Amino acid sequence: MRMKNKVAVVVGGTMGIGEAIVRRYAEEGANVVFTGRSKDKAEFVVDSCKNLPGSVSYAYADLGDLESIEAAVNSAVERFGQLDILCNVAMSSDRLFGLGATVDTPIEAWQTYFNEGVLGAVVVPVTTAIPHMIKAGGGSVVNVGSNAAIRGIVGVAPYTAGRGAQTSLTRHWAVEFHKQKIRFNNLVLSFTDTGTPLIKAIKNHPELNEIYSGMQLLGMGEPLDAAHAAVWLGSDESRWVTGAVIPVDGGASCYVNMLDLQDPDVQAMHLELS
Repeated sequence: MRMKNKVAVVVGGTMGIGEAIVRRYAEEGANVVFTGRSKDKAEFVVDSCKNLPGSVSYAYADLGDLESIEAAVNSAVERFGQLDILCNVAMSSDRLFGLGATVDTPIEAWQTYFNEGVLGAVVVPVTTAIPHMIKAGGGSVVNVGSNAAIRGIVGVAPYTAGRGAQTSLTRHWAVEFHKQKIRFNNLVLSFTDTGTPLIKAIKNHPELNEIYSGMQLLGMGEPLDAAHAAVWLGSDESRWVTGAVIPVDGGASCYVNMLDLQDPDVQAMHLELS
């Protein structure tokens, strides 16, 4: 019950990592309002959380509709009278693998990622939440991002830019609002088994599954891995942590995949050179 009597908004909570965070927050006693585009998926999440200590409710929002994001955040305050935690999970990743090389990426793709992935997913939720958190005497903002923000990934430049902006803004806001006792932290994730059709297809493809699983020292992550970290950052246990960029990525950010160097024949070649 680390979040008892706290009110949390999770932007992007209808599936995968966001859904896991909604459930963990409610398990810890928080009253959670989560957003998403799919009302059917949202109903499933609400129904599955009925018997948890905290309450769970849904507010429709689309990253491309900035007014809907603002209204969703405000609805939590209208219902519960305060806002203590904001967790931003949503990102325009459904078009991720169709972007291609930077020089071939149309301007429209860049505009989409900046409008939805920066303004809709981060800026509007935060700027809407801040006045409420100031009134409440402080709060915690948890931005759930990607290690694309801190390392190069070929073929996804607009996505990388959006995640990089999220990480930079996290640090900026931590400085700007520390006197108001609002903390800002950023989780950077790597390849996670979110159960989406794309992830399922990759897991069923032996070569792709080996490539993606091999990106992390500890293999593929699960949504709960991120959710546990989001609970800690949202709770008072992390009260002395702000402006942090925390990898929850199975070791991907500290690791260059050079498994071929472990091959005995390759090692023998190195011995010949030494």
